[in-house]
Amino acid sequence: MMGLVYIAVIGPTIVKDTKPTGVAVTIAALLNIGLNFWFVPRMGKEGAALATLMSQGLVPVYLFYRAQQMYPIPYRFGPAVSLGILAWILIWIGSGWQFDNLWVGVIAKLALLALFIPALFVLRIVTPAQALRFFRPAAAEAIEQAQPT
Repeated sequence: MMGLVYIAVIGPTIVKDTKPTGVAVTIAALLNIGLNFWFVPRMGKEGAALATLMSQGLVPVYLFYRAQQMYPIPYRFGPAVSLGILAWILIWIGSGWQFDNLWVGVIAKLALLALFIPALFVLRIVTPAQALRFFRPAAAEAIEQAQPT
């Protein structure tokens, strides 16, 4: 979550106004304290982790909201959110799998991980030309030059 803050704070940084960052961090800290009082007695250390995740998740959400008001940047939120949802689903599926053989488990979980590759193309995060350029730079240049502009 904190890594998203570095991206979300670009707009306020450009306009040289760091107040939204201070507001977001203060609200998140107060929320974290409150959620810890609520979750820890009921869930223990998992409750503390959940409280931290929820409160720290608020920081980039608020900062992206305020940043778009201060200095709009055309982020593609849809693909990013979709990739996050896919990650949560795959984590949920993979955490339920139990295998007697270590290698069967490793291969099965690598197969789950491999689902991210087609997702990158379906969500248009990566184009086929970009993928070709990554694997064969010269071939990708030839394909791009052959395409009409």
